[in-house]
Amino acid sequence: MYLLIQGGKQLQTKAEYDPSKILDMLRKKGSAFEHNRQHDAHEAFIALIELSKTLERQCTGTQENNTTCSMCKNVTVNKSEFNTLFLPCTGNFSDDLKLFFASSTIDDYQCERCQSSCPAQLSTKLSKLPTYLVFKTNSRGIPLSFNVLTYTCDLI
Repeated sequence: MYLLIQGGKQLQTKAEYDPSKILDMLRKKGSAFEHNRQHDAHEAFIALIELSKTLERQCTGTQENNTTCSMCKNVTVNKSEFNTLFLPCTGNFSDDLKLFFASSTIDDYQCERCQSSCPAQLSTKLSKLPTYLVFKTNSRGIPLSFNVLTYTCDLI
């Protein structure tokens, strides 16, 4: 991580791997990280990404949210960049991913094309994967179980 933030420069000594250097960089970024206050790991991760264009490129992907009108079948596409996928937490990572990418229906969609108020299908896909795909869950004490080796891009 330190290497990425420093633009990939080669480090000369083991002392430069000291994690306190990362904390020092965060403190320089803003006062929120001063005085050894405890922070959410994701909050620190986002701050680190913002410190490095290289890391930002490697952690940024594109999410595509599609809305399909049930009357005229018109598809409205909304793309947005992301650096973290916020997953529901069931305790099983595979189920969490399936829930995140599951289609859903809204009952009162106002279609721009046919001007009707009707149900619509919502779906999400990742149109550009980042080099490093980051997930965040709010487990609230639910133990997570997953086998990293079993995941492929089939769900994405």
